[in-house]
Amino acid sequence: MILNSLSFFEKMQKEIGKYTRINLFLDRDNSGIKATKKAIISDFKFKDRSILNKGFKDLNDKLIGKEMMIKELRGLRHPF
Repeated sequence: MILNSLSFFEKMQKEIGKYTRINLFLDRDNSGIKATKKAIISDFKFKDRSILNKGFKDLNDKLIGKEMMIKELRGLRHPF
């Protein structure tokens, strides 16, 4: 299940509860960190996976950063 807003996280608690393992990739801002901690404290099935986006606010920022890095590297290649 993918929720594109933290506000859906609270609304979907009943549906989320059906799963035995839940990986959280919430934003690495204050709200996301707070919600992650709250979820982990409430139930052992929640796992914080936001570390995969370390150095970025969220997955989107990470993907944009990688795309820009690839474009820069392509620009550094020799034409021959």
